[in-house]
Amino acid sequence: MVGSNAVIGQVSANGLVQEYALTSKSNSGILPTDTNSVTDGVFAPGDDSSALTFTIPVTFGEVGIKAGVENNIIWAYGGAESISYHDARDENTVVLTLSTATDDTAVSNTASSTAESSLSDTLTSTAVPAQTDSPAGTNRIVLDNGGPLFDYTINDTHLTGTATLPQVVGWLAIGFGPGGMVGSTAVVGQAGPAESGSVSRRRQGQTGVEGTSTVSQYNLTTKREAGVVQSDVNGVSDGNFATDADAASTVLSFTIPLQFGTTNLVADTASANNLIWAYGEGDTIAYHDGRGEQAVTLSSAGTEAPSTVNIPTTEEPIADPSAGSAINSSDCTAPSGSVYDSQITMASAGNGLSVTFAWTLDSNAGTLNVQAVSESSVGWLGIGFGETVGEMVPANAVVGQMSDQSVVSYALLAQSQNGVQPTTSNEVVADGSASIASADSSNAGATGTIITFSVPVSFVPGLEDGGETYIIWARGSGDIAQHSPKDQGSYTINLSTCVGQVTSGGFDTALLHSHGIMMALAWMLFVPLAISASALRPAYTQVLGPNKSMWWFHSHRLFNTLAILLATAAFVVAFWLSTEDFVNTHQKLGLAVMIIMWLQPLNAFIRPHIRANGEKRSTLRILWEVLHRALGYGAVSMAIVNVYLGLDEAFADDWLYIAFGVYVGVFVATFLAMYAYYLFFYKGDSKLMNSSIPQDRNTLEHNSVEQSIVEGVSGPKVESMYADM
Repeated sequence: MVGSNAVIGQVSANGLVQEYALTSKSNSGILPTDTNSVTDGVFAPGDDSSALTFTIPVTFGEVGIKAGVENNIIWAYGGAESISYHDARDENTVVLTLSTATDDTAVSNTASSTAESSLSDTLTSTAVPAQTDSPAGTNRIVLDNGGPLFDYTINDTHLTGTATLPQVVGWLAIGFGPGGMVGSTAVVGQAGPAESGSVSRRRQGQTGVEGTSTVSQYNLTTKREAGVVQSDVNGVSDGNFATDADAASTVLSFTIPLQFGTTNLVADTASANNLIWAYGEGDTIAYHDGRGEQAVTLSSAGTEAPSTVNIPTTEEPIADPSAGSAINSSDCTAPSGSVYDSQITMASAGNGLSVTFAWTLDSNAGTLNVQAVSESSVGWLGIGFGETVGEMVPANAVVGQMSDQSVVSYALLAQSQNGVQPTTSNEVVADGSASIASADSSNAGATGTIITFSVPVSFVPGLEDGGETYIIWARGSGDIAQHSPKDQGSYTINLSTCVGQVTSGGFDTALLHSHGIMMALAWMLFVPLAISASALRPAYTQVLGPNKSMWWFHSHRLFNTLAILLATAAFVVAFWLSTEDFVNTHQKLGLAVMIIMWLQPLNAFIRPHIRANGEKRSTLRILWEVLHRALGYGAVSMAIVNVYLGLDEAFADDWLYIAFGVYVGVFVATFLAMYAYYLFFYKGDSKLMNSSIPQDRNTLEHNSVEQSIVEGVSGPKVESMYADM
C-alpha cells in the first residue's frame, strides 16, 4: 500500500473521483494529490454492487503504468461513506496489453472483483464486484465487507447452504445468532486434522498436498479462541469444505436444522435472521480480520436474492459531549522516522505529565504493536485496555518493570495490588522490552521510560469489532504498586480509524481531593464530636458550670449540621467524578451511610418526648433512644471504614494510611476513656448541679432536651444522664 497512488471514489465526496497518494497505512497517510490526474471519473454505489470508472495517464503516480510487463495493482473498499480502516483489500500483479478501446483485457484478482481496461497514452478502467447468478432453485445473498457469496435453500425443517469465498483460506465459518459473535452458533469448515465424526476431504487444486478437512458445529461463547467451543452434538450434515487454488476459491457447504444450537432460523420474515461470517488463513480457527455480520431474510422461494440489511462492524464512535475534545486522523500522525503508523499523547489531569502511545495494527499477524513512552524516568509503566470508559477494572494490561526489564500481561480484577494478577500465560506476542532511554534514531526521538510490546487484537476489548478502545495508563516508582492520581490517565479512541472522542486524563485531582477532605472532616471530625457532645454531656456542666449545661445540645446540633453540609457536598462531587453509580464497595457503603445521615435529623425531630419529673420513660421513648444511638454509632463506624476504602480508591500515599490509623486510634481511645470516667467515676457536685435546675416545671414539660438534663443531673444514678443520648 505505502508508496502507491490510488483512484478513490467515496459517497462522502459527492461523486468526485480523486487521485490519492498513500504515504502510510493510517488514515492520515492517505492524502489527495495537489493535482487530480483522474478524468471521466464516476463512482456509482448500489445496493448489491458498486462501480468505479476512471481514466488516468500512464504516467500515473511515481512508477507509472507500463504495457506488456507486470504492474502492481492494489484494491480496497469499505462500508463507511468515507475512507477508513478496512478488511476488504488485496494486491495483484497484472500485465496490461496495449490495445484499442475495443480490444479489452480482463484482469481478475482474489477479491472477487473484475477490471476492464484499455491502454494507450491513458488507462481507462471500470472496476465492479463480480456477480454471477445463483444456481437454479436457490437464493443468493451477497455478504458485505468482502464476505463470501451465500447460496441457500430453506424448507420447514432444514437450511442447506453453500458459502463461496473467492480466495483460498484455511477455514471458513457461517453462523447464526442473536446479533454479534457471542451467543451465536456456527458451521466451521477447516483444513485441519480430521476428528471423530468429521467429514474428510482432499484439499483440491494443491498438487502434492494431502490434507483433511472438518465441518462441525461450534458454540461461540466469547470472542477469544478459548470461547469457540465445538458442540457436543454436531447438527451439521452433508458438510464439505474444499479449496481450489486454480480457481482461487474456498467453498463450504452444509445442511443444518432450523433449530440450530440456541438459534431458531425463520423463513420469509424480513431481516429476521442474524448471519455472521468469518475466515482465516491458518488451518485452525484463530484470530481473523475477515469477518462480518448482516440481518438477512431467508426466502423459502428459490428466486432472486433476498433483501439484506447491513449491520456495520466498524461504526463511527458516538461522541460524549462531556468526555473531552474530539480528534480526527490528522491528530494521530506518527512523527517522521517512527516505525509506527499512529501516535497520540495522553496527559494526566493532575500535573500535565504525559505518556506517548504509538501503535500499528498488523492485520496479517492479528496483533497490535505498541510503544509507550513516559516523559519521566519511572520504575514501572503500564498500558491497559478496559471494558468501561476510564475505569481500571476490569481490564487487560501490559506492564513493563525497569528493575528486571520485563514486559508481562496482567488481568486487572480490583483496584488494589492483589487485584493486579499476571495472566495465566503471557499474552505479549513478541518479546517486549522495557528501558530508560535518551532520544536516538532507534526510538525516533523518544525519551524517558519506554516499553514496547505486541499483543493479539483479542487482548484489546472492542478492537476486533472496529469499535472504540478504552486505554488506561499508570506508572510509579519501584515495582508495581499503588500510585497517585497524577500518575494515571485514560484515553478513548478508535485505534482502527483514529477517529473518535478522546477522554483525557483519569480523575480530576482537585475534585478527588476535595471529596476526600470533606468526607474526612464530616465523618472523622464533626460526627464524632457531635456524638461525644451527647455521650459526654456531664463534661459541659463540670467544665462550663451549671448555667451552661444545655450547651451539649447546641454543640450536638451544630456539629451534626456541619457534618451533613460537608458530606452532602462531597457526595455531589462523587457523582461528578464517577462514570458509573454504586458499582463497588466504597460507593455502595458511602450511599448507605449518607442515607442514615440524612434520616437522623428527621429521626430526632419526631422523637417521643420524655414525661414529667419522676415518671419513667415510655417504651416508645426507650426504643427511639436505642434506634437513634444505634444508627449514629453504626453510621460513623461504617463511614470510617469507607474512608479507608476511599484511600484505596485514590491510591493514597502510605503516610495517609499511617495518619488515618493514628488519628482513629487516638480519638477512639480518648472517647472511651472519657466515657468510662463519667460513667463510673465522676459523681459531680450534686449541690452545684441541683442549683441549675429551673423551677418552672411546666416549661420543661414540653422540652425533652432540657427535661433530660434535669432528670439526668438530679437523679440518684449517673447512668441516667445517658438515657436520651
